[in-house]
Amino acid sequence: MAKKGLGVAVPPPRRTDAADSTTPPQSAPQRPEPAPAAPKPQPVAGTARKAPESTVFDQTRGTDKVQINLRVSIETRNAFKILAIELNRKQDDLFAEAVSLLEAKYGSV
Repeated sequence: MAKKGLGVAVPPPRRTDAADSTTPPQSAPQRPEPAPAAPKPQPVAGTARKAPESTVFDQTRGTDKVQINLRVSIETRNAFKILAIELNRKQDDLFAEAVSLLEAKYGSV
């Protein structure tokens, strides 16, 4: 009759202390000690150069602007981009002006 479930294998016999004392245990080969790292040269006073100030990454946290995602037609998007280019203004400034004009016409929310 076949056994049901998993069969557990019999564990191997344990070594005795007498057998262990005759031969040393086998271990992994030891890695050689790494050579000590050379000390870093200290900069000479007055010769250290400072990186120039960057104006590209001057955004600060805590601004009152957020991102808005809208689905509009391609024609509307293109017209808005062309209008921003012709007026030499940012798209977010144009959007803010459009909102203020709509609030003046229909009342603020």
